[in-house]
Amino acid sequence: MPWKSKKEARWGNSPSGLKALGGKAKVAEWNSSTDFKTLPETTTGIQKQKVKPMAENKKKNWIAGAIKHKGSLRAAAARSGKSTRAFASEHKHDSGITGKRSRLAETLMAMHK
Repeated sequence: MPWKSKKEARWGNSPSGLKALGGKAKVAEWNSSTDFKTLPETTTGIQKQKVKPMAENKKKNWIAGAIKHKGSLRAAAARSGKSTRAFASEHKHDSGITGKRSRLAETLMAMHK
């Protein structure tokens, strides 16, 4: 089966492509059946998944789904002796759960204004 584009051929000859396609013999078969002179850089005309309008993509109650453990950020702030707002602003750049909770808290606090 020939390659459909130069981009696809580059992937197929890469280590991950060799592994996915079953080795050098299979890739050599694809290379031999491809006319590289007329091969486009990328494939065009591939049907893309239809995108729904923004209103349909948004969930109605996204906040309820975003909060997994209610009060956990407030409890962490209380343990450190700070207000929730001060704790969230201090930890908003952290990686992990605390950072995620802090960024969400700052977003939700800004919604009240």
